[in-house]
Amino acid sequence: MSVIRFSFWKYALKPKTRIGSVAASSGREGALLRIRWPDRLTGYGDLFPWPEFGDEDVITQLFDLKRGRLSAGLEQTIHLARKDAQARVEGRNLMRGLPRVRNHLLINDPDAVTDADLAEARGLGFQSVKLKCGSRIDEEVALAAKLIRKGFLLRLDFNGKVGPGDLELLRREVPEALRAKIEFIEDPFPFDHALWREASTFAPLAVDQELARVPWADYSEAKPPPFKIIVLKPARQDVVTALEVALRFRLKVVVTSSLDHPVGIMHATAVCGDLKRLYPNMVLDAGCFSHPAYESERFSALLPAKGPFMGEVPGVGVGFDPILEELPWTELNDL
Repeated sequence: MSVIRFSFWKYALKPKTRIGSVAASSGREGALLRIRWPDRLTGYGDLFPWPEFGDEDVITQLFDLKRGRLSAGLEQTIHLARKDAQARVEGRNLMRGLPRVRNHLLINDPDAVTDADLAEARGLGFQSVKLKCGSRIDEEVALAAKLIRKGFLLRLDFNGKVGPGDLELLRREVPEALRAKIEFIEDPFPFDHALWREASTFAPLAVDQELARVPWADYSEAKPPPFKIIVLKPARQDVVTALEVALRFRLKVVVTSSLDHPVGIMHATAVCGDLKRLYPNMVLDAGCFSHPAYESERFSALLPAKGPFMGEVPGVGVGFDPILEELPWTELNDL
């Protein structure tokens, strides 16, 4: 082979409940990529767009790939697939020898969680909960207060959807004595230094989707940014760049999946374990235990059904060897 050869397998994940503003009936489409390099290495990656965050849909991105145009998501898919390929040629699972990082419990829909679910999560060892917020603020704030009272550390992800007044509602609902249980508030509203600085007086802030808006040149060791944590999604962000920023400003890192396919989940989990090995005090509990958000299928059936820790999937690289080999791959040139 003298050129890189791409094949794809298109899939749809079926959410169990509402995810953000997207109804449960709306499937999430993505594609696994099989990439064969001229040096005879073969690796697998996951392309999982989020059109509501400005991504082109999966078919558009595949056509762009055919034309040599790469989105940030495609660049990361190829980069992670190369890591998978290297591990496969060495006969090594990407998780082998890495520390296991505890994951938070993910709640996408306040209506979909019961007291029994929360009691079970506590019994299984979940210590922190990430609650997706911004669609039904009154219900979400009420659940946030309940989670804190039940002893969880709380991570609130607003996806930049609310205003300062909504944080005031949270301030009223959560007594000052319990506010230490709010581990962080993620992307409360579109990035604005003054607004974020004010919000940070209530609880530590984390930056995710708003990272691109941060004017890094304005900050220094004497004037740090108004957040303490970077949420790193290896499926969407360059890990080295994010790591450089975290080290420069002494930020903590939370590695999460992109609520994507199990292949993407295992790539994120391996990145998280590798960072935890190198920077144990920087990396906080992860957010890679996201597959329960979707109906089970043959890939997710190989992931743990419960509990805060992810382990190896049988096989090399990210695992899943027999399933990946049997998929009806389509050559990109045939698209």
